[in-house]
Amino acid sequence: MPKTKQATSVTKTAMIQNINPVSSNINITKVVNVRDGGIMVRCENSDECIKFKNLSDEKLANDYTIKEVPVLNPRFKIVGISENLSENDLINGIKSQNNNEICPKSNLPITFEKE
Repeated sequence: MPKTKQATSVTKTAMIQNINPVSSNINITKVVNVRDGGIMVRCENSDECIKFKNLSDEKLANDYTIKEVPVLNPRFKIVGISENLSENDLINGIKSQNNNEICPKSNLPITFEKE
């Protein structure tokens, strides 16, 4: 987030000029515009996020506020299950069908509500 209000294009240009993702070997998967000229950058993995944050702190901290946004676990609401499934079968089924959204080691709390 820029310390003074500016266009997001100015922020993106400053990022690319100071932290060249190609030469820094950082794989950026998504850049999202946020309010007041800020941008949110998503990297491919946590190591690249740490590397990007360190470079940002080093090169852009004078003009920009740099912070990590915590990743939230997705929430699912499943209704109308006709089969009697055990908790483990249900959890494994959800994880196998949503492997891009759920970290394999994540804790997936399940709450059962009977109708």
